[in-house]
Amino acid sequence: MNHYQQRVILGLSLWILTLVWAIFFPGASHHQTETLVNSLIQAFSNPTQVNAYLFVHFCLMGVWPWIILAYWLGETPFRGSLWAKLVVFLLSNVVGAFIMLPYEALRSSEAKRLPPRWLFRLGLSRWFAFFLLAVSTLLLLYAVVEGGFREYLELLNESNFVRIMLVDFFLFHVIAIRLIWRDIRDKDSNYHPAQLTVFFTPLLGPLFFLLFRKQLEAAHPAMIRY
Repeated sequence: MNHYQQRVILGLSLWILTLVWAIFFPGASHHQTETLVNSLIQAFSNPTQVNAYLFVHFCLMGVWPWIILAYWLGETPFRGSLWAKLVVFLLSNVVGAFIMLPYEALRSSEAKRLPPRWLFRLGLSRWFAFFLLAVSTLLLLYAVVEGGFREYLELLNESNFVRIMLVDFFLFHVIAIRLIWRDIRDKDSNYHPAQLTVFFTPLLGPLFFLLFRKQLEAAHPAMIRY
């Protein structure tokens, strides 16, 4: 069994297990879930009407696809189809990592046609990474300041929707860890164990890695548009 086959089996197994859990694990009724989702959507105009931690969690699920996109666009060597990545990225803003995980497991490891230079530079941009880090940090600070963590834990216990969001969050993180390891391997980078510990911290860690990862010279073939 080669490396690609192992990746497919592990990735799809994790995907199937999470889907089974999401579908069959007991939770709130459909009406309660619908009410909760509507409250979260309405909270963008009045955040105080819902639990702060829940609202921030919901917002961060919209940040994660952009983090993964930065990794995908800045890959050197570039792997897979650009259009497939963009389609999966757009769908992930609706269904989360449940679409990204199988794609990441199945996508080709062979280099394909490179993206336009401006997209490649976006993936490598430290300013883009800093923007995502700033947004994520402000959201987390808002939750800490507003409070309500105990209420959030109660919602997590009562609502299947909230639990699915939490699983979705960590699936994104699993994908990010894989992409970090790939970047380290591809660029033959060396990091101190303490640095790796920071990089593997959920959400903020992958963003710090985007800020401090090894940058290749501009003359690298990945900077050339074929």
